[in-house]
Amino acid sequence: MKMFGFIARFGQCCFGQSSGALHYTLPEEDARTILVWSLDVHEPYEWSLKYRLSMSHAFGRDNLCQYDAHSWKCDYEVIALDLENDGLVLFDERAGKLRLYNIRTGELNMIQLDNHRFRSLEDEYYHYVASYSKLPALTM
Repeated sequence: MKMFGFIARFGQCCFGQSSGALHYTLPEEDARTILVWSLDVHEPYEWSLKYRLSMSHAFGRDNLCQYDAHSWKCDYEVIALDLENDGLVLFDERAGKLRLYNIRTGELNMIQLDNHRFRSLEDEYYHYVASYSKLPALTM
């Protein structure tokens, strides 16, 4: 599969499921765009591009990756998918904050309080669990 050639170049990817299908996200090489792929639930079971999301617009800048002598590092990392609620949970490496990207609006919102900051994602473990408590069937 051509898609997985990106992993060797970048390595920051995230798998998740939505509506019974496996999904995969990965920033493009310049980190300005996130690609969201979906694995077909029926034969021939191929990956297809579902979303192409502009991170330049969301973060308000184009320089979203830093280069060093050996590799390059993205300023954010996708850590969870919540496609039922049109969202991606990102860790903003520069700010040390968790953020929620809204796929429909392209907005990027802070999840954490301002006084809660991590030096890097490796300092903590995050587990994202989607909340469906606002669904009509669950509010009766």
